[in-house]
Amino acid sequence: MREVRPPVVGVYSNLMTRTKVLQVMDVAKQAGSLVVVGGPDPVNYLDEYLSRGADMVVFGEGELTLEQLVPHLIERGAHDLAGIQGIAFRNDQGEIVRTEPRPMIADLDAQPFPDRAAINQHAYIDVWREHHGRGSVSLITARGCPYTCTWCSHSVFGYSHRRRSPKNVVDEVEQIVATYTPDLLWYADDVFTINHKWLFDYSAELLRRGFHLPFETISREDRLNEEVIETLARMGCYRLWIGAESGSQKILDAMKRRTNAERVRGMVHLLQKHGIEVGMFIMLGYDGEEREDLEATVEHLKLAGPNTFLTTVAYPI
Repeated sequence: MREVRPPVVGVYSNLMTRTKVLQVMDVAKQAGSLVVVGGPDPVNYLDEYLSRGADMVVFGEGELTLEQLVPHLIERGAHDLAGIQGIAFRNDQGEIVRTEPRPMIADLDAQPFPDRAAINQHAYIDVWREHHGRGSVSLITARGCPYTCTWCSHSVFGYSHRRRSPKNVVDEVEQIVATYTPDLLWYADDVFTINHKWLFDYSAELLRRGFHLPFETISREDRLNEEVIETLARMGCYRLWIGAESGSQKILDAMKRRTNAERVRGMVHLLQKHGIEVGMFIMLGYDGEEREDLEATVEHLKLAGPNTFLTTVAYPI
């Protein structure tokens, strides 16, 4: 940035990348750039980001906002921004102004595929092969999650759920395979099996076009059944992660998970019956959790018997 001195620098930020993002913002400001920051974290901390070097924060989806914002910044600078939907900034009096929200993108198929060529994607795949034995490439087939889990951020996609067409996703898979020859795919959707008809149509499109790559993904117990699991197995799913979070129904209800601990265990066993490994996400320390709830979670894991599980500690977003 010090050499190129771009007029505008855009940075995506979340809780895990916040510290590095602040450093990038500082370098960008030293280079004389206008700084635009987006992602799930900044919208919850507008004052902090705008005080640490951001000239504006994009909230919600960024693609259409940036299409309007970047030419405006290049032509007119950080002035007269009130007519641009989906941004927050400080006015001349130092007050934070938040403009009208921008509608969600209705047609996801109209969006281009990620510009993977902008980074050294092969290096990422090689690191996966070195540390995990197989190289992976990630993609998403949908945006948004309509569920109400209290610990999850909805600041980018809201509570919407919008899907790409099966053909459009397989077109991207075809491009990924031709360009990077990965050993497996990671479908990074919030709930990959949320729409059963879409899943069956997508499976048929993959089969029709001759693609059968191993993959792992994430879902919920209430969006799984035997037909869905059989379809996943035929598609090549080798591991599915379930957001189990707790073995205590009291804590699950407090989280507004709208899920059932006993049925989680049943779906773990059914997935394994069809040859699919199971990972479980477990959250510890949720507000109100007591010793008996932790003990219920330990027993839950013993009874479920997942192939692996990951833990995180609850924290406010």
